[in-house]
Amino acid sequence: MKVKIPFAIACIFLLVTFWNPVLAEENQPAKAKMGLDYLKDAGDQRFLTANLKSRVDKRYQPVQGQTISLYIEESGGLNLLGSVITDQEGIANLQIPANFKETLNSMYEFRFLARLENNSDFVAKEKELIIREAFLDVDFIVRDSIKLIQASVKERDSVGTRLPTEDVEIKFLVERPFSRLPIGGAYNIINEEGTATIEFPDDLPGDSMGHIIVFVKIEDSDVYGNIEKMGDVIWGVPTVFDDATTARSLWAAGANAPYSLLVLVNSLIVAVWGIMLFIVIRIYQIKGA
Repeated sequence: MKVKIPFAIACIFLLVTFWNPVLAEENQPAKAKMGLDYLKDAGDQRFLTANLKSRVDKRYQPVQGQTISLYIEESGGLNLLGSVITDQEGIANLQIPANFKETLNSMYEFRFLARLENNSDFVAKEKELIIREAFLDVDFIVRDSIKLIQASVKERDSVGTRLPTEDVEIKFLVERPFSRLPIGGAYNIINEEGTATIEFPDDLPGDSMGHIIVFVKIEDSDVYGNIEKMGDVIWGVPTVFDDATTARSLWAAGANAPYSLLVLVNSLIVAVWGIMLFIVIRIYQIKGA
């Protein structure tokens, strides 16, 4: 008995020693990672997109249902742009309210702050994003029957003067049914004159009139964020829809089957069900006789 008591005490001591760190780890806030992106769209509307992920089993997973407050310059009631809740992908979007437009137009650099406030479940609850104001302009030019798209980027200095910038990557895309198709090469860089120019392809199909929607974008820039412009040009090859594919015929889709075939098939279906219904009624009459 004297040998068993010290052994039991040692076991309890080891259990307490190793169990306490496990409990402490379980009670600690989860590690979280927050991202923040800026977009100025084709209509000069500004948006902020916050995303929140938490580390689970050594992998970062989206966190849903968390409220993120977004500020400009610094946290505080008057600088609050709005509060948003993350969706199932851990993403929350906010269109910057119109009452901040004058404030933004008077600045050449923005400091945005995303904060997960009044929440003790996560560590790393704040993200800062500094964006320099930029202006993307697009011109559609026809020169000697060659169609050109020219993009120019300018930024505003501390006194409000717009100056050409350079070494900015520009993407040119056209709207397609399922995605946007890049044109003009994989990389297009703004030159020292502040412009980038590509030749528009001659073989891109448009709608029945040849309309094509073109997007020009600065994407995921560390300095300017995301900026896009859109234009509608009649530079595409008009798409001619073949009426033969929509005409009523035996080889067409069910919606375009010939009327005679529809009448015949539906008559057969009604006849079969009618016979079955007649048989059931006669069986009940025989049983009742």
